[in-house]
Amino acid sequence: MKKVILSLISVVLLSLLSQAQFSLNGKVVNEEDNTILIGSSVKLIELNIGTTTNSDGIYKFKNLASGVYTLEIRHVGFETYKSKIHIKSDTEKNIWLLAQTVNLNPTIITATRTKLNEYDIPAKTDILTKTQIADFPATSIDELFRAIPNVVVNRSWGMFSKNSSVTMRGMDASARTLVLLNGNPLNKTAGGTIVWDMINPESVERIEFVKGPGSALYGNNAMGGVINIITKTPKNETVKGSISGFTGTYGLWGTNLSLSQKKNFGEKNWYWQLHSNYTKGDGYINEPKETRSEINVPVFVEEASLNLKSGIEFNPFQSLTFEYSYYNGRHGGGTKLDTEILESGSFDHYHTNLLSANYVGNFNGYILNANVFNHWQDVDGATEKINKKGEKTINQEISDTKDYGLFLNLTKQFNTHRMLAGIDIKNGNLEGSEISLINSDRSDFEGKMLFSGFFLQDEIDLIGNDLKAIVGFRIDQAKFSKGLMNINDEDEITSDENTWNKFSPKISFLWRLSNKGSLYTSYNTGFMPPKLDDLVRTGTVTKGYKLANPNLKPEKNTSFELGGKFMLGEKIEFEPAVYYSWLDDMVYFIDTGEEIKIGSKKQPILQKQNISKAEIYGFESSLNYTLSKNFKLMAAYTFNHSTIKQFKNEMTAQDYEGKYLIEVPKHQTSLSANWKNKIVNVSAIYNFMDRQWFDDENTEFIEEYNTVDLKFSKSFLKNFNAFLTIQNLLDDAFIDRKGLLSPGRFIFLELKYNF
Repeated sequence: MKKVILSLISVVLLSLLSQAQFSLNGKVVNEEDNTILIGSSVKLIELNIGTTTNSDGIYKFKNLASGVYTLEIRHVGFETYKSKIHIKSDTEKNIWLLAQTVNLNPTIITATRTKLNEYDIPAKTDILTKTQIADFPATSIDELFRAIPNVVVNRSWGMFSKNSSVTMRGMDASARTLVLLNGNPLNKTAGGTIVWDMINPESVERIEFVKGPGSALYGNNAMGGVINIITKTPKNETVKGSISGFTGTYGLWGTNLSLSQKKNFGEKNWYWQLHSNYTKGDGYINEPKETRSEINVPVFVEEASLNLKSGIEFNPFQSLTFEYSYYNGRHGGGTKLDTEILESGSFDHYHTNLLSANYVGNFNGYILNANVFNHWQDVDGATEKINKKGEKTINQEISDTKDYGLFLNLTKQFNTHRMLAGIDIKNGNLEGSEISLINSDRSDFEGKMLFSGFFLQDEIDLIGNDLKAIVGFRIDQAKFSKGLMNINDEDEITSDENTWNKFSPKISFLWRLSNKGSLYTSYNTGFMPPKLDDLVRTGTVTKGYKLANPNLKPEKNTSFELGGKFMLGEKIEFEPAVYYSWLDDMVYFIDTGEEIKIGSKKQPILQKQNISKAEIYGFESSLNYTLSKNFKLMAAYTFNHSTIKQFKNEMTAQDYEGKYLIEVPKHQTSLSANWKNKIVNVSAIYNFMDRQWFDDENTEFIEEYNTVDLKFSKSFLKNFNAFLTIQNLLDDAFIDRKGLLSPGRFIFLELKYNF
């Protein structure tokens, strides 16, 4: 009887155990940066039950019987997760999702100032996603552009460069490429470099590139194309962030900090984010060994940046965003004389600020976009030189630039038409001085320019949506005033006011080839008034002595293009384009044939002048091959033929007709690969840059060069990431356009903690 009772008890216990109720919970996290994913769909397939992750990225199932189930998790933009899970007790299972490697329907804003599918845009466009930004072996925003066809990046001193030149479509000056930060222009009316290090790559969501003239929408600077850097908007309800420390070759070290949060208040959402950076490095001597002397010292760097963004989403139809970016950087110039005038030798010190506010509202289908910005920069620098006779020159350069403006546009869909109309107003100011710290020589300069523009655009769907036409124009006015040049407080020259008007039309057509691609053709125009620096500044430059020219005229660009965007099978994207452009009244540095004696050395007098016509034609292509979700290849090739077609100038007897534009490579190639695996993620990029002419007469050139860059990344202990970047792996220290030496192989190591 006792055995029977024990057997019955065992059966009851086993029955109760089989009916025990357990729970399953965990977090869903982005594998790339360990941020939580809100609103992910989580299902147990066999039970046909599901839930979504909450504001903390947590999912939870209750009352589960013991057994084996299939757990499936989906999130827009990420690979679907599906795996068997054995439930025999309360279980916690955290899941890391991989971002999708190919987005077949990316949208671009920059090409039309409206959201359009990339395959519906009649222009050559490229996108760098936040995943690519994180993966590429780059240490600054502009270095990322080297993977983009027909974009030439000249940051030859690496992280020790005080500036970087970014050009597009065979143009020879960075001012002819319009660069935007969330729609705010970073190009200054005065001219000069864009401070790329002000933008922390950690803050960037994506970067959009639109090739070819864009003045029918954006006015000045958009001669070769437009680059728009778009920053992230937080999605996490709790405070999330990361902190990292890094070190590198030539005594480089620094730190990054990122914080963000989004809070819900009923229908309203408020968000904020902060990104900051501090970098310091001892640097290296960039003078080639053959010409190096005792005055050459390392080009050092010490810089700090801050990016703040905060906004309110009042409802799904209205939002207001504020942004502030700050940069403070000091860069060594590479020379130091045995004097006590300058403690650290030659240097450049930049203080840059950008403040903006953006409002977007939808009123019964009328979408209003209003943007105001203020961009101001103070530069203080000095150069120390010595000639063969031992005569020293120490010059200080000071400049103060201010750009501020208002951009308004309104969009409305009318059946098969989407209309866009807007106005842009921008004011630019420049004040500066060049002062000799050896003698009493001094030059002062100042000037102002007011821009105003009205634009209208119509996107039309034709023939059952198989054909799209985009037609538009812009009317611009640029007014130059208060130009002043003063030499040694004696020869004050006041420039006459100048007003330039320009009508810039565009028309383009796109034919959709089902879901496999599209063909397009376009006619676009460009317009760029002279820079204030060229109109009013007289002083020393790298190649001689620059004479201001207040009589410069605007440049004009006309371009024709034919291209396509194709899906070759399921894994290959191919985008070719051919184009032909001519530039009228192109502004070019001209040797006047005269000389000026500075110390005991004679320097050529140079001046910016309008030449008659330049011709550019070329071809570019890009190929993206997704071998698997974890392995992707990219290839790009560019050919440019950029020459002076006609040359008429009374200032010089030299004839540049038929000569190539300086600093434009004829051939350019890049190959990149990205492989994600369980051991260590690897990215690699190879770049070939063809030789570039250094002088207008095409007698000297910058040698061609090749670079190979690598990046290794690894996540560990859930919250940590380690990165190893090796730039110029082959240690090919090439000579740049200033005759100075690149740093050769550069190693960069970073450790990040995510919280």
